[in-house]
Amino acid sequence: MAGGGGVIMPPIIQMRSWLFTSTRVDFSSGTATASAQTTGSLNQVSAAAFDAANHLLFYANRNAVYAANNQLIGQLSAIINPNRQFDETDWQVIGKETAVVPVPGVCSRYYLFYTLSGNYSTVLAYSIIDCASGTPTITSNSQRVDASAIYQASTPGIAASQQAADGTRKLYVASGTAVSSYQLLSGGGLGSATTVKTGNTVGGSCEAELSPNGRYLGWAALGTGSANQVTIFDLNNPAAPLVPFVPTYASGPATGNISGLEFSGGSDKLFITGQGGAAVYTVSTGAQAAIATGSNTLATNTQLELAFDGRLYAASSTGGLLTIDPASLAVAASPLTFTTTPLNTSGVGGSVYGFPDQIDGEYYPTYFGNNAPAVSVALVVDDRILQRNSVTAVYSCKPLTFRTSGTNSPDITRFDITVSSTDASGNPTSTYSYTYSTTTLPVNLGALNGGYLTDPAHTGYYQIRLVGYNNCQSAQSTARMQVSNLTPASADFAFNLCAGTGPRAATTSPTTPAALGMYGGGGIDISFSSGDYDSYQVRFAQYVAGSSPAQFTSIGILATVPKPSGTGLTTISPSYLAGMAGLEPSYFQQGHAGFNTLHRLTLTVSNPCGTSPEVVGYFQTSNVLCRTALADNPTINKAPLYPNPLTGDEAAHLHFSLPTAQPVSLVLTDALTGQVRLTVLHDAPRLAGEQEISFDAARLPAGVYLYRLTTAAGTTVGRLLKAE
Repeated sequence: MAGGGGVIMPPIIQMRSWLFTSTRVDFSSGTATASAQTTGSLNQVSAAAFDAANHLLFYANRNAVYAANNQLIGQLSAIINPNRQFDETDWQVIGKETAVVPVPGVCSRYYLFYTLSGNYSTVLAYSIIDCASGTPTITSNSQRVDASAIYQASTPGIAASQQAADGTRKLYVASGTAVSSYQLLSGGGLGSATTVKTGNTVGGSCEAELSPNGRYLGWAALGTGSANQVTIFDLNNPAAPLVPFVPTYASGPATGNISGLEFSGGSDKLFITGQGGAAVYTVSTGAQAAIATGSNTLATNTQLELAFDGRLYAASSTGGLLTIDPASLAVAASPLTFTTTPLNTSGVGGSVYGFPDQIDGEYYPTYFGNNAPAVSVALVVDDRILQRNSVTAVYSCKPLTFRTSGTNSPDITRFDITVSSTDASGNPTSTYSYTYSTTTLPVNLGALNGGYLTDPAHTGYYQIRLVGYNNCQSAQSTARMQVSNLTPASADFAFNLCAGTGPRAATTSPTTPAALGMYGGGGIDISFSSGDYDSYQVRFAQYVAGSSPAQFTSIGILATVPKPSGTGLTTISPSYLAGMAGLEPSYFQQGHAGFNTLHRLTLTVSNPCGTSPEVVGYFQTSNVLCRTALADNPTINKAPLYPNPLTGDEAAHLHFSLPTAQPVSLVLTDALTGQVRLTVLHDAPRLAGEQEISFDAARLPAGVYLYRLTTAAGTTVGRLLKAE
């Protein structure tokens, strides 16, 4: 944000805008810019509040409060001092110590703290400015911070803390012989005074500052003779003695008023301005350094403020702004040019400082009120995660249970769920829009608005928007979905025999089972199933020997298998299904319990709306070596692969012959998914004659594979079983 010179950026809590009577200064872009705000004749500073978007809400100048459009909201009424019996018309609002602080626990309501001074004494007061309706109004006008506190001769120094984790804030007041704190109550009002520190070094304070980390409280106080002094109090160590010091400027020790105090963004340094110059004090060591202004002259009573762009700003003697680099301490004239008159450096009635403390922003958060709630990004309907920029299918047959994928902020007081119709590209249409408010999730969308979304007539594309609210802010997330109708799909399969697809399940029976070869072929083809389904379920049962009529007993468990991608549905082997059903993959092979035995296979398919009726087929495995017939391929007279099945890390061998020299490719694919698992040859040139290809299959896991031998004349496909 700030260029060059090693400028240290402050925390985000610095205010982004300052307001003078006729000019607004905006630091949010990293370079200060000025623009006309009011029609005032003097550039006096004004207490102001800005929202999260850096929009002006209201401002106060002298004893009047104005809306952002410069319309008068009202006057700050005078407070009568009960200890004085004469006319109080001489009381006036002064601008030295003024602060705007959010009221804890409510939205868009702000304390305006200020001092009312008469000829002989000063009181500390506050009003509350309520902006919740969009039009600021003054409530609790001119209330005393402490009815018993009357400050003689000098203005009290005030500083407000940041909001603590429990939502509380404190107001610190340094004056007289003590520093006191007041709890800022939720909803408005202040608690009783608590003495933070006593001691005659407090003196008649006219400036107080709290460090950004909330640990150090500094104030300027009337010292011995004509010299003012500064005191820094460690709030974490209240028993430590107060050690005041006199600032040292380039011209020597301070001999007059101290006008400005400002902590660095890291809370480790305190910058000081006053009559005669400027200085910086290191909190941890007590070391001081004078700030040499060179040809730039500070205004006599200027404040010193750290802005959002990382620079310190002060008023110049000519009514402009000076900048101080907090790292190098270099002082330069600000490039900022006011759009109207220069800053008022002489004051009004001798009481308004040219650069007063009320523009100080170290305790104002970026936006006022509660933090915005966190709404989980992912929206979920029936456990399907919806996407913002793509459409997720959900089904009207389901409850359409809506939730979020994570835990939302605990301070959310309300959710608004809006479902609106769109076209396929996500553009809103006028067909449907419905909003439902709730305090908790999940919500059954299918039950809302008379079951609109579960009506089969209302399928289509929708946007769903979730907005979460707390007492002050809101946050939202949106996603898209397509509500569709589904009916249970139809299940069907055929047995895949050595020479291709064999009998359909419906044509088999215990007395006419399919003869299912186990090596190099054999399996089931579920591509005969129809409809939209995303998984299939297989259950095996084995014939009880000697039973008549045939009886079967279940073996293994129900195998639920996701629908394979692509078209690879014709090569699902019994070995794969046996493993999915909790049986040994070799269960149906020679030498194992299921070999050459009658079995029943039951198939269903499912989608989110239900499961199809069962389809039953019968098979009996045998020791048949299946391979694709080669009679139609005149260039290849034989292509057996052996040994088959492979066990362990044996090498596999393929024997074939070529009538002419030609390129040859040999790949192995997963029999279930069609994914290439091993490329042995790729267009490798081979001479004519008998061929023998050997390859290492040790890297292949146990399973069923298709090997494809491709030559100039065509492709030969065979099946390879890799055992454990």
